[in-house]
Amino acid sequence: MALTEQELDMLIRERAIRLLVLSNGNRIWEAAPSPLHQMIIDEIRASIKPLAAQSGEKCDCYHLADVYIRLPDGSLVRPDVSIFCTPPPRQRQALTLVPAAIIEVISPGYETKDLGDLPPIYLANGVRDVLVVNTDQRQVTHFRSTGPVMHALPLSIDLECGCSCTLAG
Repeated sequence: MALTEQELDMLIRERAIRLLVLSNGNRIWEAAPSPLHQMIIDEIRASIKPLAAQSGEKCDCYHLADVYIRLPDGSLVRPDVSIFCTPPPRQRQALTLVPAAIIEVISPGYETKDLGDLPPIYLANGVRDVLVVNTDQRQVTHFRSTGPVMHALPLSIDLECGCSCTLAG
């Protein structure tokens, strides 16, 4: 069944679908996250906190869920959780501030996007930590410039920016 232009516009307005535009040329349409997906994100966000300040660098660990971000390479992304060291500007358009860390929670059918497409783009644009949580497999893949590392869930993890979070899975 094909959607009319008006039906597509309505779905976008109602946030029932979202569009990611990546610098590698990919355009990815996604369905709105399920209640389970949102509950997992809320649990993760509730666990994010600053670590004790190390060598004078302090991160406020300000986090937003499901917010559009325009990365320096032009990619338009909408991470599940974005962590910033300072509060981003209060605005209606996409943010241009690069997050210190990003957490993606995999939904069935989106494994390639979350594990393959997005982490290299995030890292190439200055994100220091990318966590991809797969609750069905009870694992998390932690991407950094040094390469990916797999961990079992549950996991408490310290991020390069000076924040920590707990991934219950």
